[in-house]
Amino acid sequence: CALPIFPWLRELLGSALPSPALVACPIVRSAPVWATAVAATVLAVFIPLYRLYRQDIHSALRGT
Repeated sequence: CALPIFPWLRELLGSALPSPALVACPIVRSAPVWATAVAATVLAVFIPLYRLYRQDIHSALRGT
């Protein structure tokens, strides 16, 4: 499950990373964090966008 693409990164960081035996599948372990981040990003974009589309821009610019 670990990415064999960057073995040099593990050598570069050395003891800063846990051993490969301890990390079984980091993507699966971090899935709740990724899901929460994606949900927060979607809400941060779509809630203001929804409010913007409901606003009458002409009356807001006129100030009435």
